[in-house]
Amino acid sequence: MNNEQAIGASRKHIAELHPEVIDWINYSLFVKDEVKSLNHRLMEIAHRYTDHDVMAQVEHFQNQFIRQDEASDELLHDLRAAEHVFSEISKTNPAASHVLFDDHVELRDKATTHKTIFEDLRHEFQLFLAKYM
Repeated sequence: MNNEQAIGASRKHIAELHPEVIDWINYSLFVKDEVKSLNHRLMEIAHRYTDHDVMAQVEHFQNQFIRQDEASDELLHDLRAAEHVFSEISKTNPAASHVLFDDHVELRDKATTHKTIFEDLRHEFQLFLAKYM
């Protein structure tokens, strides 16, 4: 790949970038809702068991859910800022759809990491639920 191709590979049209950010916003909102649901399930177990080992796992998941919710808020803040920029560019510059913008690699990495961590946490919690529900 020559230098010109490398530069072009890291730039995209707003029509590619904006919908991607909207998808990540929707997924982050889904995660926040899902964490609430998972927390309700966790409370069912907390009310059922008094065993120290189970309660230690309950506390672990409570902490993980709190952190996941915070991470979702932080990501949503960044995503909404990017979405606002794309919206403003589209409103103020009719030719924006024909211009290449820097790809948002860092934001994509954050969104991908957020998704992976949440899915791993949800899987771990489902194993916990299967054992104690």
